[in-house]
Amino acid sequence: MKFLLVFLLLPAIASSQSTITIERDTMTMVHALAWPHATTLKRALILSNGNLIETYATLKLGYGSLPDGSYNFIIKPSDDMDPNLKFNTLIKELPVLQIKKNGNKRSGFKYDAICQGNYLVHLDEALASGEIL
Repeated sequence: MKFLLVFLLLPAIASSQSTITIERDTMTMVHALAWPHATTLKRALILSNGNLIETYATLKLGYGSLPDGSYNFIIKPSDDMDPNLKFNTLIKELPVLQIKKNGNKRSGFKYDAICQGNYLVHLDEALASGEIL
């Protein structure tokens, strides 16, 4: 009986992935995009795997989470017909121009990244779904 229980539960435990989450919101000094010799104070996010997302960094794209392979949490708000980033895009990285913090202390905060090319990335959901690596 114990063998059967271990045999059934072991694959479920082994196949479960740990999702990457945003652990802490900090401010950091980064080099300005236009003037690399000048520094400025910008928002940075520390992730659960130890990585850092900061202004002027690049986000590597993973796989889209929609059934057709498109990205659900990376959108282009100016495109009215279909704002989601397509699966067959040639873009592999998105440079972050700004990180916005939305929400309040009571309901919780959500973070969005405004990227080059007028893309908006919902960071919490994109990290959890694997759209950003």
